[in-house]
Amino acid sequence: MSLPHICLAVDLDAFVLNEKVCDVKKNVDQESGSELGVSLIAPITQPNYVNLRLSNDQIQHDILPRIDLHNSRDGQTNPRLSSTLQQPFRNVTATDPLGESGNLNYLSSSRQGVYLHWTIPRAYRSAVSEAAPPPKLPGDTIPVKTDTNPSPRFPLVPNRWLVVRLLQPGWAPTSAKPDLVTAWVIESDRLSNVDDLRVDDNGLPIDLETDVSPFVAWTENATSDLDILNSQAEKYIGLRTPLAKWREQQLRPDQKVNLTVMNSSNPLFADYAPHNANVFSTKDNFFYGRDGNGQPLFLTSAKCDYIVLGWHSDISADPLGTDNAEDLASRLSGLFCASPPPVDASDATTKKLLARTDQTRLICNAARYDVVWSADLPSSIPANDYALNFTHGVDMEPVSVGTSALDAILAFFQAHSNDNLNTEVLGTDGASTAQAIMGIRELLYATEDDYDSRIKAADLVFTHNYGRTPAGFIWRFDKKKDKSGPPIEPSSIRQDPKMHTDPLSQLSEVELIEKINEYQKRLDVASSKLDQLRWAIFAEWFKYLSDPTSRETLYKTRVPLLRIEAGQLQKLVNDIQSQNIDPITKLVDVKKVAQDPFYQRKDPTLCLAGIDAGWDPDFLDNTPTRFSDGLSSAGSETNRPDITACIRLLQDHARFSATTGSGSDADTTTLSQTLAHLLTEASRGFQPPLSRNGHRKWTGQPFKPQFIEWEGIYHHIDWTPDNWDVQLANSALASSNHKQVTYVNPVDLSKLDGPRKDRRPISGRMLILPQPSFALGAVIAQVLDGTPDDLLPASLKDVAARDALKQKAKALKFVSGEMDGLTDALLTMAKGQHVKPNVRKQGDITRPMQAAAAAAKNIDIREDDLVLVSGQSGHTPYGTLMNFDAPDASPIPFKGVQHGQFAITNLVIVDKFGQAVACPFPKRKQRPVDGASSSPPTDELDFIFPCLSEQLIPSVLNGSLNTVYTTQGAHAAATASGVPMTPFIQLQPAINQKARVNAAFLKRVMGQGSSSWWQPCTDWENPIIGWVIVNYADSALQFFTADGTYYTSRQFGGPTGTIESLKWLPFVPPPPSQTGVTAELDQLIAKMGEQLNNAGANYLKALWDIVRAAIPTMPFPPSDYAVYANAIVGKPLALVNAGWSIELAEAPYWRQYTLPAPPIPDSNATIDPLRTEAEANMAKYQFKVKIGDSERPFDGVVAYWDTDNTNTIAKDDPKSSTTTDYNKFWAYSESDVTKGISHLIEPAAYPTLTPYFLHPDSAPDAESFARQHTSKLMVKTLLVDPYTPIHLYSGILPVKSLQLPAWTIQNALKNMTAFFIMGPVLVPRDVPKTYDTNHPLKPDSWYNNPASSTVDDDPIKLPIAGGKGMWNWLQPYLTTKTDKDGVTTQETQYNALSVGAEDGRLRLDPAPYTFVEGYLQLARPLIQPPMPTSG
Repeated sequence: MSLPHICLAVDLDAFVLNEKVCDVKKNVDQESGSELGVSLIAPITQPNYVNLRLSNDQIQHDILPRIDLHNSRDGQTNPRLSSTLQQPFRNVTATDPLGESGNLNYLSSSRQGVYLHWTIPRAYRSAVSEAAPPPKLPGDTIPVKTDTNPSPRFPLVPNRWLVVRLLQPGWAPTSAKPDLVTAWVIESDRLSNVDDLRVDDNGLPIDLETDVSPFVAWTENATSDLDILNSQAEKYIGLRTPLAKWREQQLRPDQKVNLTVMNSSNPLFADYAPHNANVFSTKDNFFYGRDGNGQPLFLTSAKCDYIVLGWHSDISADPLGTDNAEDLASRLSGLFCASPPPVDASDATTKKLLARTDQTRLICNAARYDVVWSADLPSSIPANDYALNFTHGVDMEPVSVGTSALDAILAFFQAHSNDNLNTEVLGTDGASTAQAIMGIRELLYATEDDYDSRIKAADLVFTHNYGRTPAGFIWRFDKKKDKSGPPIEPSSIRQDPKMHTDPLSQLSEVELIEKINEYQKRLDVASSKLDQLRWAIFAEWFKYLSDPTSRETLYKTRVPLLRIEAGQLQKLVNDIQSQNIDPITKLVDVKKVAQDPFYQRKDPTLCLAGIDAGWDPDFLDNTPTRFSDGLSSAGSETNRPDITACIRLLQDHARFSATTGSGSDADTTTLSQTLAHLLTEASRGFQPPLSRNGHRKWTGQPFKPQFIEWEGIYHHIDWTPDNWDVQLANSALASSNHKQVTYVNPVDLSKLDGPRKDRRPISGRMLILPQPSFALGAVIAQVLDGTPDDLLPASLKDVAARDALKQKAKALKFVSGEMDGLTDALLTMAKGQHVKPNVRKQGDITRPMQAAAAAAKNIDIREDDLVLVSGQSGHTPYGTLMNFDAPDASPIPFKGVQHGQFAITNLVIVDKFGQAVACPFPKRKQRPVDGASSSPPTDELDFIFPCLSEQLIPSVLNGSLNTVYTTQGAHAAATASGVPMTPFIQLQPAINQKARVNAAFLKRVMGQGSSSWWQPCTDWENPIIGWVIVNYADSALQFFTADGTYYTSRQFGGPTGTIESLKWLPFVPPPPSQTGVTAELDQLIAKMGEQLNNAGANYLKALWDIVRAAIPTMPFPPSDYAVYANAIVGKPLALVNAGWSIELAEAPYWRQYTLPAPPIPDSNATIDPLRTEAEANMAKYQFKVKIGDSERPFDGVVAYWDTDNTNTIAKDDPKSSTTTDYNKFWAYSESDVTKGISHLIEPAAYPTLTPYFLHPDSAPDAESFARQHTSKLMVKTLLVDPYTPIHLYSGILPVKSLQLPAWTIQNALKNMTAFFIMGPVLVPRDVPKTYDTNHPLKPDSWYNNPASSTVDDDPIKLPIAGGKGMWNWLQPYLTTKTDKDGVTTQETQYNALSVGAEDGRLRLDPAPYTFVEGYLQLARPLIQPPMPTSG
């Protein structure tokens, strides 16, 4: 028994197009007096594949034209229905206004009717990619030809679609005799040349806009055919044939395409009906015959049902069409399909079917019932209702802008939190739903940003404003470890040279790991720069081909420079991999893991409220399926036509096979049976149980937005201290009292001329994907399900209330998308569909076209250059796209860093059938041109006033929003919720390319002489310099070495105000080679001992005061800290060195426009002067950064000291220094005690970082290259809470955190014991009178050589916690020591004596009593920990 077919539900939409639908209702807005319209019908603007030709008068940056609505006001002139604008001019007179008695009615009856579109399910929208073969090295040839990663492989979509119309009684004209059942078969993949297109299935001339779809067709000779691009404008796909005339044919390769949702070179292709006629959509113009004059006749009204069924003509192209190792259930899950429901009551049969691995078919099916066609307006036109939300008659602005979809939605809620939100915008109970969501706003951010505590860290929302990109790799030691033991550390022991002759193999594991990471760093940078140069070669190719002037020298001088540099980089990349990295991986156990990513701020996200998403609400859920033998019978409606004849045609299964004429093929037999059964099921009207399976009733015009085109103006605000400053501030809309590091404008922007002159019009197109409202519902459900009741608002503690909110969230109406193109435009790059020099067959590698190389031979572009370009051709350079040489043009159009304000001037929302909602309504007026005059905008320039999120609202100056213009009309009144409204979106400073904040703990490495340099600590190196513990009992700061060994203390008191204990006492000093004391720790301690003017005492008091003020703001230590003895004394603080830098992923971008012409490189130049200029401009930026934050309990910075930061590249360079300046330190509190020693960390004193990019050839070897990176770090010596991360806040990149490894804390604390000065204490028994040389006191004596614990023998008894912990009395003895020269000295040494518990009873112990002084030590904590192991 063969496996039943899987019937897959599809969403089918029907749209009525007639003259009245195209006519615009004229209204007059009572407030502005301007004409307003409802929705418009956009003219068909198909991809212009003529612009793929390699000719400077045809090539375009984007072959998808923008929507032009100026001729769409009525059907008589709208090109969607009329050819009026294409008619020849006529002479018009007063007596003959029609012009020579002509007829001005050029409406096309064949274009009027019902348009159907079916949405391709998710099963066909996901792709897989296979790894590319390793790079090839053809000898010493440069550049090296390399195979790139194959393109993702998408499944082929169904290429056969059966469309059936069932006509119900009541059509007009009543005299017409149309077919009651009409069936067509659409061949989606049928390829035709324009010369082959004659007439359609009704004998009418083929309409190239509504009967076929332009398509870029792959041919096997695409790489060698010099005319391949010239012929693309003549290629079309799609063919509709009546079922009665259709039979499957054996097609030649040049008659079909392998069709997927992505291989059309058009991102709108699958979902925008005007672009996929008779592919994924079709029109029904209700043609029913011809009159006596041979003119076509069309029904003027009708009511009908439509049924659509889809399948693959070749079963092997079906995703389920081959035998597979996976069972059916797994295969369906991988295609985002739900498992079919049970076919019997026991479910046993279904389970058996889902476990099978043999082939079957996916059959798509959908139906729309009761579709009404007439020449009148449909009963419901949601697009008109949505358009009214953009008029002055609506109390609320339906537009918001945020850093993400969620941020934009919440910004809308905040702006209208107290409004009476109408149901047209947010549906029923919109206000209550919005208020409930705002109640859990902080928790929503926490979920989206993947942080545990959004409430404590409001500023971490910045992270979601940035897109991540991979940043290369690092190598980790990967030697297997004992399951029950600690991780194995790499060995630092070198191999025996006698056994290993190769110098590399003699290195220790530590050295090998260090070297491989040095090589990897250089490899990653070289690879990144190589990708940049790949695009640069493409850019010169495109600029030349699109340049209408003869300026070959501009490009010809640059191409060789890029070729040479790229070739050298390609060789370097391959050499590092094969000669350096690969050999090391054979010598040491390592694994490669991803490096910290680079970030780039995303363009703002635009969100529109009150508009249904252009996708079925369940689109992101697994698509419902059914087994073909589990289908329903027909419905019960009696007014449907008989489909017997159509069923009979389907049962002729031989028509489904191109090779089998006898009809004996089993597959075509079952295919015809399934199609017949699906048609029968849908033939008798709507059945509600089938609504989940693609069966829906038609309720009026659909409105399903697919993309939004926007226009705006960017005003650049110069980078000067007067214009931009870093402050700790709340935004105008802050929802918490946590201040953020943010850039503000301290000067009145409206009084500056610069932003008015330096302005750019920018436009873009954003696709509406099935995400915003769905994502909001998912995030809300996740928050409500995972948050404890005590953290939820009172209104949501009830389960029923939470469930209700989940459902209401799903009903909210929002669409959104990122405003792609804004940053690109500032970089003078364009994003769109354009010609590329290489072609890529699905699943294959990128290959160059000979035609592309031949077209650019005059600038020395070769085929090898295009091989090197590979896939780096997604963006186009401006070239001559805009003329920046005009007198009123932007003075500096290229912006490597953005800092300005942006205002949206126009929005056009377009749905899948071309319905458009425009804001403002299109009218003929002067639009801003690039670099328009500096005069302020007037009412002629319409602004859109969006609700802005906290991150995007302008800063406040003197109580008002500080914006570029404050002229009349520039600002609107606040919303009813009190939120200020402005058209200007604040674009705070951001680097317009990928960058990251590097952070590392550092160790000081001493070289020859006085030289020293910084080196990042590896995973197994302890970065801690020393420990500082506040001993409140002794009013002292105790200092420990990195491993937890007590070193010394500084105590208040004495004639100088500070007392330094003898180092190491009360313990025996370790051998000099094992002290572990760092120079930094000694230098800090020495500052507290300076006697001049009590400097040391003052320093100690200042540091004590800073620590005392910081500890209350820190989080409590983790519970496991209680098992360490020092928990009874005070919190430990770690002294560390850390460094930060801002690194660019690529060299600074350079300008890409050629009007005016850029400078030509000199004949002896090795680099383009534009690149040198870009690097110099980037080096001018110094971004302030803040280290730590005392107001945020998740940050561990207590104080920090400056270093001289003179780390140089060369090893043992005497100029290289790593000195810490301990004369002053920086902290977050100040008092009279700290004046002159501690300085307040405040914006005016923030340190700065300058972005950098190190070219891979800037150092002679990988080691020097790594040192060069380290030299870019801004290094500070810090006192930190070891349990809490430290953070760097920049305002231009995500917050960067750095935390000590847990093992460094544990290893130190287990060695620490708590002790404090005690005495004099009167004891009834004397202590031993002489020093016991057999028991010297060492830090580890308490567990290696413990004191006696017998209570009767305890010489010291004190009222300690009964029986808990290990208490020792450290008794001092004055001992003498004679050296080898006979010189005798005295020194103090200690023995540990056990302490017993004093029971407090009255006793008369015999005299004499003894006073003793010493230290009381808690060696083991009151909470019993595991005993440490020695060694």
